[in-house]
Amino acid sequence: MSNDFGYEVAFARILASRSDVLFAISSSGQSMNIHNAAVEMRKLGGKVVTLSGFKRDNPLRSVGDMNMWLDSSDYGMVEIRHQFVLHYLAEQIRLQVPR
Repeated sequence: MSNDFGYEVAFARILASRSDVLFAISSSGQSMNIHNAAVEMRKLGGKVVTLSGFKRDNPLRSVGDMNMWLDSSDYGMVEIRHQFVLHYLAEQIRLQVPR
């Protein structure tokens, strides 16, 4: 898709509905492909949760319904913290699913 439509819109061509939640993850919050996907999800009426770092006013945070921002400009630290948050959320979801 990136070759046909462009890298910046590759994720924006998503199949989703208003009952879906998009987790948009970008260390800097400036990845336009992730930002554009979040914008499209909002247009569909779905929810957007963002995970980002670097600048407090990064573009990705402007389109999130819920934003998890980390005050760090170090890619490694931001990515490790994102990984922790995602593992925690996955575990919480797993605990809610009946066996």
